[in-house]
Amino acid sequence: MDDNGEADFDAAFYSMFNDEFNVVEEKLNELSFDESQHCTILEVERSAGRILLKLKSNKSRDVGVCSIEEFWSSSNNFKVGDSIYIKAVKTSDGSLFCKRKSVLSERFRGFEPGNRVMLIGVLIHTLLQNVLRHKLKTADEIETTLNNMLKSEDIIKKLYECDLTFSDIKPELQSFIPRILEFIDQYVNGGNSTNPEAKKNWKGKICGIDDIEENILCPELGIKGKIDVTVKTESNMMPLELKTGRATVSLEHRGQVMLYIMMMSKLGYKISSGLLLYLREGVLKEIKATPQEKRDIMILRNELAYYLTRNTIKSSSDVLMKPPELPEPINHHSACAKCSYNVICTSFLKFNNYDLSKNKALQEVQNDATAHLTEAHLSYFIHWVTLLSMEQGSSFDAKHLSDIYTVEPTKRELRGGCIINVKVVSAGVECNGLFEHVFKKDDFCESINLASYGITENNYVVISTANRPGVAAGFVTGISTSTVTIVLDRNLNEKYHGKLFHVDTYDTNITQSFNLTSVALLLENTPRAAQLRNTIIDKTAPTFASKLPSVVAKKGGPILRRLNHVQQKAVLKALCAKEFLLIKGMPGTGKTATIVALVQLLLELNKTVLITSHTHSAIDNICIRLQKYGIEFLRLGSESRIDKNLKSRSEASLTKGCTTPEQLQETYNSFKVIAVTCLGSNHPLLSKRSLDFCIVDESTQVLQTSVIRPLSVAKTFVLIGDPDQLAPVVKNRAAANAGMTETLFERLSVNADGIISLNLSYRMNKIITNLANVLTYKGQLQTANDHVANKTLAVPNIECVKSSYQDSPWLLKALDTSLEASVRFIDTGPVWQLPQNSGKFFKNYAFLDNLDTDNFINVHEIVIVATLVNALIKGGVTSSDIGVIATYRAQVAQISALLSEKNVDVSTVDQFQGRDKSVVIYSCTKSKDMSKTSSDTQKFELLQDQRRLTVAITRAKHKLLIVGDSSTLQHYATFSTILEALGKDNIIRFNSDWTILNEFIDLQ
Repeated sequence: MDDNGEADFDAAFYSMFNDEFNVVEEKLNELSFDESQHCTILEVERSAGRILLKLKSNKSRDVGVCSIEEFWSSSNNFKVGDSIYIKAVKTSDGSLFCKRKSVLSERFRGFEPGNRVMLIGVLIHTLLQNVLRHKLKTADEIETTLNNMLKSEDIIKKLYECDLTFSDIKPELQSFIPRILEFIDQYVNGGNSTNPEAKKNWKGKICGIDDIEENILCPELGIKGKIDVTVKTESNMMPLELKTGRATVSLEHRGQVMLYIMMMSKLGYKISSGLLLYLREGVLKEIKATPQEKRDIMILRNELAYYLTRNTIKSSSDVLMKPPELPEPINHHSACAKCSYNVICTSFLKFNNYDLSKNKALQEVQNDATAHLTEAHLSYFIHWVTLLSMEQGSSFDAKHLSDIYTVEPTKRELRGGCIINVKVVSAGVECNGLFEHVFKKDDFCESINLASYGITENNYVVISTANRPGVAAGFVTGISTSTVTIVLDRNLNEKYHGKLFHVDTYDTNITQSFNLTSVALLLENTPRAAQLRNTIIDKTAPTFASKLPSVVAKKGGPILRRLNHVQQKAVLKALCAKEFLLIKGMPGTGKTATIVALVQLLLELNKTVLITSHTHSAIDNICIRLQKYGIEFLRLGSESRIDKNLKSRSEASLTKGCTTPEQLQETYNSFKVIAVTCLGSNHPLLSKRSLDFCIVDESTQVLQTSVIRPLSVAKTFVLIGDPDQLAPVVKNRAAANAGMTETLFERLSVNADGIISLNLSYRMNKIITNLANVLTYKGQLQTANDHVANKTLAVPNIECVKSSYQDSPWLLKALDTSLEASVRFIDTGPVWQLPQNSGKFFKNYAFLDNLDTDNFINVHEIVIVATLVNALIKGGVTSSDIGVIATYRAQVAQISALLSEKNVDVSTVDQFQGRDKSVVIYSCTKSKDMSKTSSDTQKFELLQDQRRLTVAITRAKHKLLIVGDSSTLQHYATFSTILEALGKDNIIRFNSDWTILNEFIDLQ
């Protein structure tokens, strides 16, 4: 095995559970392998035929050595590698034929569209489960249940997605009713079957139903899954797996039941077999799992987990080489030719120059699937798959699902994003298969504030008990100081009445799957994919119509007169664009007004429009403006994420009366304007309609891959953004250096004819505008008119401020309302040398325990900020006109807690993008001995991010107050430029002896 292979092997078994290894045990510090446990590998020693692992238990800290044999001499023992990665049962059981497809389908989830066969299976599962749950006995009862099912919003949407109507599927669904009755009669009621195949079936009786769609998360085996039905028999519990196809009793189907048997055994059920029901043919088989079969299944599971947890492979020089490893392909012409993933599969093969000389069938499939793709197209695809893989594997501060079963509950709660020991106060009735639960802390007291635990509305959460992780999951719909309301997929009171629960958020892979699937869309052999490859990958210059349609002159006058000449030029050029246009919107230049006018004119031209952006707030801002002008639109997305003023335009509201797939389609198609986030653009509607224009707001904050899917549904696109403001968030430094932060706007900016700028600002006065020009815009940014240029902060009760703070000359100078004093820097000096007396009034936010609070919290700046806010409010400035920005979220948390009663907006720079305030106070936070910091380290710090600082200073309309330690900040090129531009007159030296700090603490 070469060095890379050894490294991969070590990674595969790092931090794993060992479940009864095939062990030659060498007792050392009494580590026992009798029960499964989570261990860390300390040493690996290889020899012929075996591998010795020195392990330390993560729980007991005992140490021992086990030997893994090359050919297992014992059939009763097996290991679980990469068990922190939890594998879905359905992925494991479907991998016997083609492991490569299983891995690709997991990574590129959503690439394969839904189909009739899959939907029929889902509906029959739901129907049988309802029959068993409600103990239905007659054909009429089952028919009524089926009809009610088909009326549900969820089913109607699934039918629409698959291009099916009730008449398309109802006859087939009805054909299962006699089979369901026969199953109930024979196995629940104990009757005799007329089916000749019944003689070979299971001979037992189902005495009751223990659970339906029981969610099992089994860390010991590294597997998760939902059991169709958990039945009670005369002797024990059994999992029942339903299939609606032919009774093949295939290895995949049997393997799925075996996995359920193993999982239920780990939960303490006394179980030796399971049931496999082929409802269409009335076949019910008892499936038993032999030790050899269990072992083989776990080998397969481990192999899949190995590939699904591989990271990007790098060279010794840390240069990107290739994306994560994939299983070997099969060589089956029929299966490969029909496979939904063949273009992805063969693109990897072709890029890697995989030798197919002995695989003629696969060679033919590769030639057909990739004939339309150039080397540049393949390189782009592989490049982004690699970058996304790197980013996924480096989210060091992300909360993973594994935390729920590897980290103690009390520690999870301290870290944030977790509330432990809660009880169900109330559980609502079922609505569309969901149950609303209200939870409250078991030991609740007035000092507890559940809103400060790091869980917010719309968070996806997992519910666990003290003994079992992941018993349910759902979304937070409300949170207060005392309760948290969560909509779950099951009623917890039915099985866990009186139990205490833990509520955990975790970072899902939804965004990763979306991005991978989106970039894979570029590989498709369709006209639109070809056009996007030509534009995005080949960077072909855009073309424009030589003249505008006459209707623009006839009807566009009133719309265009609302705009300045720069905005008018941008809108008219967008109307002429055939492929794309980039609009660079500098701060305060009226990007939203420009978008609204463009949409109105496109409607006059009878065009259809998709409006998208990275955030819900950006889309809602545009939609609210459109609503004011009477523009009809459909706002896709969860109603809870949409602005309350747009509820009537939400999908939920506008499709509420649709009772058939045809009505739903008619409603969807009736709208010429559709608005949705980039991540929501995988909506079925957008896979069925081809629109004329796609407008992407804040496009410079979106990853290239995230914007591809919405662009794929339109003929022409317009990207609006500012590449000099915030870039997409990329946590992996190597991925960022390799180009992951490059947005599509920046990539296409090489075509000068395809970009136009908005540079007349209606936001900042001329002093703040000048500072933005010095830092970033090089004189291009201009104030729109004299009124904007000369506007200053209004402090109605300024005399009250002067009398109240006459002993604080620094504050009076800071709040000088003259135009020349619009920007002031309050220099705290090197406060890192002073004690940080934070404990007396800092709010205890759990995540602060994991931070270097000396760098991320600055108590001296907090006091100055709070003093300035108090003075402004005393002077008559409304709290809604005041904004506080801090570099780090820890500082934001502390300032927010201190100013909670002032109703002042306190946010990080990222959260503030797109908003503005009359006065902005910016806390730089960091005060540090910079002689101990290398220039390389500084390069990647937030304070060195010019785009982030540009956003911060351009949020202020009339007054900008920067609070910081100049001796620290001057080491950053960004702040060095700012300090030099301000000059001595606008820098206030804080010469206080910091008695203000003690006074503030006393007040708390």
